[in-house]
Amino acid sequence: MTMTNQHIVRIEKAAYKGYGIAYIDGKVVFVNGGIPNEKVSIEIIKNNKDYSFAKIISVIEESQHRISPLCPIFNLCGGCSHQNVNYKFELELKKSILTDSLKRIAKMPKDDIPEIETIFSERFSYRSHGRFFIKSDIGFMSKESHQLIALPQSGCLIMHPKINDFIKNNSLNNDVNELKIAISSQGEVYTSNSKKEFCELELGFKYMRNIDNFFQSNIYLRNKMIEKVIEYSMLNKDDSFIDIACGIGFFTIPLAKISKYGIGIDIDFENIEAAKKNCIINEVSNLDFLCDHFHDIKFKFSPKTIVLDPPRSGLKLAVINSIVNLKPSVIVYVSCNPSTFARDLKIFRSHNYCLEKLDILDCFPGTHHIEMIGKLVFLS
Repeated sequence: MTMTNQHIVRIEKAAYKGYGIAYIDGKVVFVNGGIPNEKVSIEIIKNNKDYSFAKIISVIEESQHRISPLCPIFNLCGGCSHQNVNYKFELELKKSILTDSLKRIAKMPKDDIPEIETIFSERFSYRSHGRFFIKSDIGFMSKESHQLIALPQSGCLIMHPKINDFIKNNSLNNDVNELKIAISSQGEVYTSNSKKEFCELELGFKYMRNIDNFFQSNIYLRNKMIEKVIEYSMLNKDDSFIDIACGIGFFTIPLAKISKYGIGIDIDFENIEAAKKNCIINEVSNLDFLCDHFHDIKFKFSPKTIVLDPPRSGLKLAVINSIVNLKPSVIVYVSCNPSTFARDLKIFRSHNYCLEKLDILDCFPGTHHIEMIGKLVFLS
């Protein structure tokens, strides 16, 4: 089918990664920045066999939820996708995208999807760390290319103000292509140039880490994440658990405090070394940590609960098979990608696991990322 370059379309619904979905002669068109129910003039920028990508030329009928983005480089850099709508509607969009993924990918009937609770906090200044790119300026890569988009003078709206102040007040080394910058719980700024360890404090737990260790970035919702994982784990002092992709022990250590025994597993050696150190700092003696691929390990016990916090790519099939072979009563799945969460959930459901609870924690306001925590229980 041949398509001309410009069209007038109606945005039918929201899609992941900040797109709106429209149709031209039955063909799906992903419109960058498209808001549901808007009538827009678009230009096709990429054609594939089954779908196309487009950009908006002009908005003909504007959504009541559309607002002017506060960031001057919105829609240029690859960071934010939803600053063009009010925050309440952004949360509704994310909920609709997750629900659609469960229906379309996990093949879940509407009645099997639990009521989704949305937990949120501040829309801006929430990120404790970020990765920046440096050429003649410092900034982020554009959404559609590898072009560097320089930060505005005011800095990045979603970064902690101290990170913006650091960038503004320090001469940055142009010899490096990228730089990680983080602020600790004590308000001190660290960069990937220094490789120094620093301390994070959450719910009374201390986590020593370096800037390369994975750590949740939303300073307002970290405590909520730990609380939800503890609640959904259903653990007590007689129970054991396994934490897969445990990082530096973010969930593992709090879970150990309420259980008999646990194992944290991660494929990153530096994460595991930090987790062991954090075990000592928090005076936890009922944990073991393993640096390995989960499906390569033979366990001598059957955990009541398995906690999962994989990368955006989700779980490998071998990992899922190893999990279901252990037959945990509860699986707590922390995910930042509704597509891979739904894909993995479909397999768990085929092994008689039911999605009992599901929450969105909006850890990445303004962006397309959707963080969720699901509680799966085994139906005996």
